Amino acid sequence: MLEPSKGVSVPRLDWRAADFDAALALVPESITPNDSSELNRLYYREALEIMFGAHLRLDGLNGLNANDFDRTMRRLNVERQRRANGDTADT
Repeated sequence: MLEPSKGVSVPRLDWRAADFDAALALVPESITPNDSSELNRLYYREALEIMFGAHLRLDGLNGLNANDFDRTMRRLNVERQRRANGDTADT
């Protein structure tokens, strides 16, 4: 009779809100790439907060649109993801 393996998996890092806050403190409020105009500013803090709070991967975050957040219900609908080749697929 075969017995299940024990102790095979490696423990994962345990991220707490305080750890995330410390990492987020290192991210600038916004970044202007390649010295372009103010209209092309990139905002990473909000994206990181959404990823952490909603447990999203980057492809799920990239698939979001402004209409995916319902302000009345305070709900985020993750219905698609954007793949590395630029295609969008339903989740």
